[in-house]
Amino acid sequence: MTNKLSKSPRQIERLRNIANVISGIPGVEVIISSAVSVPCFNIIDSRVSLPDGDYSDPVFVALCEGYICHEAGHGRYTSKDVWFNSQDAVYESSPGFKGWEKKVPVFDNRADKMKALAKVRRIAGLMNLFDDVQMEKRTGLAYEQAKHRLAVMYAILCQKGFYTTDTTKLDANPVDIIEWYILSKLRTDVLGQEGDKAILDDFFAYSEKLFGPLRTEIDLLLKKAHGVNSTEDASKLAIELFELLNRLKEEANKQKEQQDSQQQDGQQQDSQQQDGQQQDSQQQDGQQQDGQQQDSQQQDSQQQDSQQQDDQQQDGQQQDSQQQDGQQQDGQQQDSQQQDGQQQDGQQQDSQQQDDQQQDGQQQDSQQQDGQQQDGQQQDSQQQDDQQQDCQQQNSQSSNNDNGDSSEKSNFSKSDWVRIADMLEAFVNSDDESKDYHDIVSNMIDQIAGLVPSEIKKEFGGDDSNVPDLVIDLPVYNEALRLSHALSGSLSVLQQAEVRVKNKTRDRGVSFDNRRLIQAPMGVRDIFKAQGLSKQRGQIGVVILRDNSASMVYDSRYEHAIKADLALTLALESLSKVHVSNMIFPGHESFYEVIKPFNMTVEETLPAFEYGKKGRWTPTGYALKAAIQILQECQFDRKIILILTDGQPSKDDLYIPSLMEMAAKSGVEVAGVGIKTKRLFGFESKQYVQVDDVKQLTRVVNDLVFNILIN
Repeated sequence: MTNKLSKSPRQIERLRNIANVISGIPGVEVIISSAVSVPCFNIIDSRVSLPDGDYSDPVFVALCEGYICHEAGHGRYTSKDVWFNSQDAVYESSPGFKGWEKKVPVFDNRADKMKALAKVRRIAGLMNLFDDVQMEKRTGLAYEQAKHRLAVMYAILCQKGFYTTDTTKLDANPVDIIEWYILSKLRTDVLGQEGDKAILDDFFAYSEKLFGPLRTEIDLLLKKAHGVNSTEDASKLAIELFELLNRLKEEANKQKEQQDSQQQDGQQQDSQQQDGQQQDSQQQDGQQQDGQQQDSQQQDSQQQDSQQQDDQQQDGQQQDSQQQDGQQQDGQQQDSQQQDGQQQDGQQQDSQQQDDQQQDGQQQDSQQQDGQQQDGQQQDSQQQDDQQQDCQQQNSQSSNNDNGDSSEKSNFSKSDWVRIADMLEAFVNSDDESKDYHDIVSNMIDQIAGLVPSEIKKEFGGDDSNVPDLVIDLPVYNEALRLSHALSGSLSVLQQAEVRVKNKTRDRGVSFDNRRLIQAPMGVRDIFKAQGLSKQRGQIGVVILRDNSASMVYDSRYEHAIKADLALTLALESLSKVHVSNMIFPGHESFYEVIKPFNMTVEETLPAFEYGKKGRWTPTGYALKAAIQILQECQFDRKIILILTDGQPSKDDLYIPSLMEMAAKSGVEVAGVGIKTKRLFGFESKQYVQVDDVKQLTRVVNDLVFNILIN
């Protein structure tokens, strides 16, 4: 079923009930107006102001209800004194603090002041997160429907992209990233609000990668929020979390420096290994060249030896040939034997020389191979030593992790540590205001309302101009009608004009009563006519001014004023020759507004009587002056102004006593009816009566007629 707020104020009544019940403040009023830029909850004035929008939209209505639950919860469970005192204490404990001057902290120098300001704003932002949680937790425990409305509001905000960041961007505001992570963890883990699971899963996965090993300590501290039950608890936990983030910032910076140092050491080791490899290569080249020179010399020596052997053989053969020519056959055999022996000896010598040469070459080759093997073993040994050092470093890091150093539980790269260190540094030192949950909700409500066309607002909206403050249905109308019957008797006296009987004794102010004059001999002394009231009736004009200012909301004053206005008008209209006009002040867009002219009846203008607390000020003087001018232009035998108000005009209003003199000179009578007030500003005590309940109106009007208007 579509909810048309302009025709049925039940939605407004529901919002009002939510605010009253949860805040614990009696008489909280809900105002819906196109003049409201963003929603606000004024605890001092007990008023909730909402922008005009499409109140048939369930999302918009859910946000409005959730907003009221959140702000009303603060009214009941948040201590403003603790809130401000906690921030003052941070200033006072900061370095360079000298004192307070007109409630402003004074420091030795600007640098100390800016550092203190940054710390205060960061702690205030964290404190707000924890206080929101403790407040909503307690509100949800006391009021189950409020718990549901708060959870629905958070889910809508998640779906609209609030309280998470785009995981594809790494340049988001560090304050937003950290505080939104904390907010989301508190709402999901402590309050049990689901939000939007898909969006939050992506955000938490991104946060886990971003925070790395630091996330564990943060999450452990956030679990303490289960035990936060007051603003004071929220303040203490906020300070503890700030100190933790500050410490984690220092640890992240150390990790970044350690990785820089390790990287430099690794580069030096790589440079040394390269130098060693170059030296080994040069030694191998030199050994190869030496071996080649030795082989060349050995070959030259072998060639010389072979030539010498050939020359000796030729000489021996020549000698043998000469001996054979001069000797006998026996001598030839001996020579032959000698030649055979010489050849065998030469072959043995050549074989021995070749064996010696082969052994020398093998020894040289073996030496070269041994040198190369030793160089390779040295290189392998260096690589093994480097691997052992890396392993020892990893084992050392693992050992530190086991000892509770959470900052080293991840093999974060240098860029990872640089990013997390820079983010924490920027967060701790930032003096930016935190994005308040209240502000984000308010702005979102205002944005949604701003997108609604005026035609939709006119039909389904709730602007002050079309939402009644008191619906005059049949029971209300019948109550006013019954009351008017009791009032008509007293008000009928206003039709009588006070006159004197014209006779000869007029100048003396007395006249004889002929009926009593004949009884004078019998002792009757009262023979003169008393001044009396004639039966002649003239035309009477009455203007009823009713206060429509915001202050009429207190103690439901506007309800009593509307019913009194309606009852008086019905009673006066029932009298012949009495003409009534009705005005409210202020009007929708002016100081006053005529809601019923003289020539129209109550029934014809009944909806206009339903407004009683729309204005922001009380322009009593402007309305009174306008009523006097209206009556001055009318030809009535008697002119009367009745003012229904709670008493206090605005400071910039016209001077009431001067207007009372102006009215008297114009023949206009002015009387006031104070609604739940003991004094009407600018009125003398004999010029007004006071009523606390519309049921007392009969007695009050009787006093007003006979003690004020007749005398």
